[in-house]
Amino acid sequence: MNTIEGFEEHKYTPNEIYQHLSYISDKLDTLGIRYWLMYGTLLGCVRNNDIIPHDYDFDFGALIDDLDVIMTLNETIKGDGYKLEFPQTYSYDYKTLTKRENKWRVSVKIYYNNIAFGDIYLYSRCRDNYLRRYDPNQKILFWPQSTIHSNFINNLVRGRIRDRYFWIPSNSEFLLQYWYGKDWNIPIVSESQGGKKREDYDYYGGYKKMELCNMTSFINQLGIFDRPNMTEQIEWIFPKEQYDWHIKNDFSN
Repeated sequence: MNTIEGFEEHKYTPNEIYQHLSYISDKLDTLGIRYWLMYGTLLGCVRNNDIIPHDYDFDFGALIDDLDVIMTLNETIKGDGYKLEFPQTYSYDYKTLTKRENKWRVSVKIYYNNIAFGDIYLYSRCRDNYLRRYDPNQKILFWPQSTIHSNFINNLVRGRIRDRYFWIPSNSEFLLQYWYGKDWNIPIVSESQGGKKREDYDYYGGYKKMELCNMTSFINQLGIFDRPNMTEQIEWIFPKEQYDWHIKNDFSN
């Protein structure tokens, strides 16, 4: 059966998102999976203790090592109208950036009645102690700018949305500033959510000027001196527009 992107077909209300978020969170807790809120869902949690009014889905992060266990949920959630799938898109040959093939997005897409409403972004713990959306089997580096240091998820803490608590990264306010800029606590509407184009932000509201050295400086203050130096083999990358960022940020000088 064909599936469609949620925000293209159905405008979820904050109440619906909260309901689905809570349902999937309960199921992941039952499996003992380590997961955490990401991006706009984390932003709403920290800033408002609620779902962002104009958001159209929710975002989790998890470790790629737990993928097989996560996918076992399909047997228990299908009766309630939910399912998990592997989303794909065109990734680019790492050496030339010209050849492209349809590849896994290194995430899990969550559907309710065949309409998407959430993502679980999957991270590999790389040898330099940074977490990247990297699939070691197909050697895909997906969305390099999503890289974070493992310290942020080593000791997860609780954050409140409405009347319940969810797992969130430690030092979440730094991550939000890193992802959304110094004005992260001022609400904006991204292009993907129907807002206007903003020079310093991408289509999804991400801050274009993020640099991994700022994260490195922050963790240095915590007594952690890991420098980004990705040594894993890469054959595919997405998007190719982040290739230059990857070269500049993922390798120690």
